[in-house]
Amino acid sequence: MAVHVIASSLMTSDLTPHRARSVGHENWVVSFLPGRTLTCAQAVAALKVAEVVPGLLDTVGEFAEEVGLTAREAVGMAIHHAPWDDRLRRHTTHRSNRFTTEAGFTAEAVFSAEAVFSADAEVA
Repeated sequence: MAVHVIASSLMTSDLTPHRARSVGHENWVVSFLPGRTLTCAQAVAALKVAEVVPGLLDTVGEFAEEVGLTAREAVGMAIHHAPWDDRLRRHTTHRSNRFTTEAGFTAEAVFSAEAVFSADAEVA
């Protein structure tokens, strides 16, 4: 990963087409963060993010494809859906998660936490 500063006014990278540009007073703007003004260190960090994200999405995409999701759908669901909580063992809770994938599949997961955890106990 190499971020290059050119003439104290432009930052480029050999791993991403995104760039940062100085807007004066030690402030920078980055091509994929419109409307944000950053410090020099923040602009470098932003370009480093842009360098690694494509590789991460490729890796996630390989696994996501196996379950009928895109990489972005899988990342979004993993971030936004809370993991099961062990405290659910003490309560019967019904939960429904409905989503539509970019491929047009609609899926719904409905479960009773008590049933899921009692089934786990039987397997063990």
